[in-house]
Amino acid sequence: SGLLDWARAEGARHPLYSNWVAVIYFYLHRPARDVPLRVESSRMAAFVDTLRKHDGRILEFRVPGPEYVTLDSLLKVPGLRVVQTWPDGAVLAPVPVAPAPAPTTPARPRPAAR
Repeated sequence: SGLLDWARAEGARHPLYSNWVAVIYFYLHRPARDVPLRVESSRMAAFVDTLRKHDGRILEFRVPGPEYVTLDSLLKVPGLRVVQTWPDGAVLAPVPVAPAPAPTTPARPRPAAR
């Protein structure tokens, strides 16, 4: 599976979220967290914030989990971007937030020439 190969190599340094966490645990021997349930779709902005805070990645299989948000739904969530896709699913990541510009201090007036 392309998804699992990606998770084994590139995903090793990121917390993983998925609609099939048991697959990740079984094949990669590492934990993963569930993506939100379909009934929690109103909380997607908070989920994206959590991904961003922890630098997480979503491994979303095309075969939907019975109660989790689907890949099609995740592709429409503001703040998520596709990292890579395969026939069996996709990896998504939070869109980085641009740092706030540094506050500027007004220039001091120059003394008048004498």
